[in-house]
Amino acid sequence: MRGPSSTRGATLVVVVLFTTLLLAVLLAASSQLTLSSRRSVGDQRAALQAQYVAESGVALARSRLRDVQTLLSEGSIMVPSGTTASKLKGYAEKFCGNTTWVTTTEASGTQRSSCTAAPNAAAADQFEVFALFVKPTRYTELLPAGERPSNVGDLAATRAWWRDQLALGQQVSADGVTLNYRLRPSRVERVNNESYRFYVQLDALNVGGTQNNATRVLAASRTTQTGWWVEVALPSYLDNVLFTNHHTSDPNNASASSWKPTVNFTGQEFDGPVHTNERFLFANGATAKFRGKLSSAGCTNLKQSGLNDDKSCTQSPGYYYGGGDDGNLRRPATSATSDVDKNASLLNRLGADVPNVELANVKNADGTPSPVKDVTFTAPYRPMPVNANSQRSAAQGKVPDEKKDDPEEVARYTGGRGLYFSDDVAGIILAAGDANGNSPGNYNATTKTWSPAPTYQYIRVAKKSENQFVRREERCVQYYTNGSCYRKETFDVYRKVLSDFDEYRVNAAGRMEKRGGSGWSPHLDKFNGVIFGEKGIGALEGPERNGTLAPPAIAPFSQLTVAAENDISIAGDLTLSSQPCMPTDAPCKAAKPDSPDNVLGIYSQSGDVVIAKEAPNNLNIHAMLMSSKGEVRVDGYDFGAQRGDVNLIGGLVENWYGAFGTFGNTDTGYGRKFSHDRRFEDPGFTPPFFAQSPVWIPTDAGSALGLDNLVVNQGDKSDLKDLR
Repeated sequence: MRGPSSTRGATLVVVVLFTTLLLAVLLAASSQLTLSSRRSVGDQRAALQAQYVAESGVALARSRLRDVQTLLSEGSIMVPSGTTASKLKGYAEKFCGNTTWVTTTEASGTQRSSCTAAPNAAAADQFEVFALFVKPTRYTELLPAGERPSNVGDLAATRAWWRDQLALGQQVSADGVTLNYRLRPSRVERVNNESYRFYVQLDALNVGGTQNNATRVLAASRTTQTGWWVEVALPSYLDNVLFTNHHTSDPNNASASSWKPTVNFTGQEFDGPVHTNERFLFANGATAKFRGKLSSAGCTNLKQSGLNDDKSCTQSPGYYYGGGDDGNLRRPATSATSDVDKNASLLNRLGADVPNVELANVKNADGTPSPVKDVTFTAPYRPMPVNANSQRSAAQGKVPDEKKDDPEEVARYTGGRGLYFSDDVAGIILAAGDANGNSPGNYNATTKTWSPAPTYQYIRVAKKSENQFVRREERCVQYYTNGSCYRKETFDVYRKVLSDFDEYRVNAAGRMEKRGGSGWSPHLDKFNGVIFGEKGIGALEGPERNGTLAPPAIAPFSQLTVAAENDISIAGDLTLSSQPCMPTDAPCKAAKPDSPDNVLGIYSQSGDVVIAKEAPNNLNIHAMLMSSKGEVRVDGYDFGAQRGDVNLIGGLVENWYGAFGTFGNTDTGYGRKFSHDRRFEDPGFTPPFFAQSPVWIPTDAGSALGLDNLVVNQGDKSDLKDLR
């Protein structure tokens, strides 16, 4: 049944009104969603922009940290003249804010000490060491005007600047970035009193980035490779298997800089680092192999011996290729201005000139090789020692004048004494044996150790020597141009026979006895390991060979330095009773994980270290050999039959590059078979009172550490902290 028409009209009006209202609600909701979506996109855009701003703040932080690191790198450090070990110790104690040193003494006698920096010490002169040692020009070269000290030449200003950098937190606010970071001094480590290593660490870092109303925060955390150290030390030179002041043969009376390099790298193999204070020379087609760092200082104005007046040299990096004339000198590209660029330029040229030369790679912190070649042509100049005062004084139990103000050095020099001889010494025989003087008879080729283990170090000092006829041999004295012999002559060969001995022996505790008519009697309560001849030592050797084996000269506990003002002649094998394992000798390292303590150093201040004519073929020397003004050479290297190799485990340091033999159509003298004793990589491991550089040299952490080695994580507003 249909209702009245008026009712139907009212219902229609209600439906229309309801539909209109529904449409209005839907339209309003749609508009609100659109506005919300627009706001969400805007917020996301602002947040993303804030993230970019925060990341730019991290880049700024890394840049500022690298600037500090570069200022504390070896190229920025110059140790002032007159700096002494006692002054450095004072700087270290200011750096730590205390005088508390924790010291450990190793079996070798090496003393290692460390002081820990006190939190919030922040004395005005806490970082005086950096204010004094950083070159003023480096601030202006590296830093914008607003970030450098107010007066780079003023000590008070640079001290205040370093205090701001290392004791107070830093905050930088600009263009939406809020950067907070804080560096802290960490500790100082020293070895004996000859090296000081200053550690700096990143304490905290956070960055806020703000854009419109959005803020993003990034917080950094350290890794095991975060940090930095810079060290000043009196270098021992012993970290090289070969170190030359002049990389050329002795030119006798040539004036400074008039000599040319004459020693080629050809096909040699160097099992360890090689350094020269001048420049190297590579032969055409060279195939030399370098198993350690190759470094040269590029000095051009060195004296024949001794220091220049300013204790430095004029350095011009480069190397020679194909000959020692100026036309063969390779220099870095003219566009290379920094040391990094100069090294890269020269390394590229070297690779093109001698592509078959094998170069070692820089090692990562975990010991694995990096792709970077371990070569530098801008290495620091390391001057040779200027006297033998340390060795002379140690042998006499006296304190050198330059060390009398340092209580620790006084204690070191007066804690024992050695053997001192005021005249020429005819010869010295070193031997390791038991209480009856018997040498050990068994050699383990795996562990490179003699047994039974010797309990005494014997030192036999000869007062007399005479030449004993050995044989008559024919030698070539003139050659055709093709190398064959043109004329021969006959020569008599003699050997020195030593006699009239004073005989000493030392036990593991350092107690020295001397043989007398009724046996052994006490001679020194504490032998410090130094034997010094005021003139020369005519023949230094170990025991006679037992067949092909050379019984040990050095007992397993013995640490010896044999030094003289003039020549030292090596007449026989000098071997260790316990040899160090080579890095690649896995069976030895597995059977003998601990490094042995015995060591031998041989040092001539004004003369040569000479391998005598009477020395046996295939001579074995386990020692560090050093001549400060002369060379390490073979007597009669250029005539007679070829004598095999000098099998050296240790290293060789010399002012001039001494000749060992000649090679070609006719070979004479000895070949070189050198392996670096890796124990010398530890700066604390040296023969007792061995010669050191007279000039403090800076080094740094290199690629092993970095203040900007950070892990950056997303944070929140609670991580954004003012660290000042």
